[in-house]
Amino acid sequence: MKKLSLLILALFCFTACSEEPSPSITADLLESREAWGNFKKEHANTYSFTSTTSSFTSLQTASTLIVSNGVVIRKDYYAQYRDDNGDLVEERFQETGGDIGLSPKGIRPMTMDEIYDLAETEWLKPEVPAEVFFEVDHLGILSKAGYQAEGCIDDCFKGITIEKITAL
Repeated sequence: MKKLSLLILALFCFTACSEEPSPSITADLLESREAWGNFKKEHANTYSFTSTTSSFTSLQTASTLIVSNGVVIRKDYYAQYRDDNGDLVEERFQETGGDIGLSPKGIRPMTMDEIYDLAETEWLKPEVPAEVFFEVDHLGILSKAGYQAEGCIDDCFKGITIEKITAL
C-alpha cells in the first residue's frame, strides 16, 4: 500500500510539474508572438517598454528599456521603498552605452524577442506545482508571463510584468 501511495504521489507531481505549458497558453503565446512580430515590423524594431515589480516589503521598481533597431540602447531604473524610519526613499539611474547592464537592479537588458523566448522556455514552464500567468495588452502583445509556486505568499512571482510598450 505504501508503494502504491508513493507511485500515485510521484505521478501527481510529474503531472503537476509538467515542463510544457497548457495547450491554451501555448496557442495564446504563439498568437501574441505574431502580434509582437507585426508591431516590431511596423515600428522598425524600435520601441520602449517598462517592466515593474512590487514587494510586500514596500519596494516598487520600474525598469524602462529603450530598444533601437533591435538593440537595447538605454535602461532607466526607478525604485521607491520605505526605510526603517518609515521615510520614503527613491532611487533613480540611467545606463547607456557600455554601462548598460552593469547594475543588477531592475530587469536585465533584453529585447521583447528575448522576453518571448524566456516566456516560452522558462516562465511558462514551472518546475514546481504553480499558478501560471500569461496576459496580453490591448494590442495582443505580452504584458505578463510567469508563475508563482503553490503555497508561496511573499515575493514568489518568477517572470515579467510589462506595464507599457511604446513605439519610438
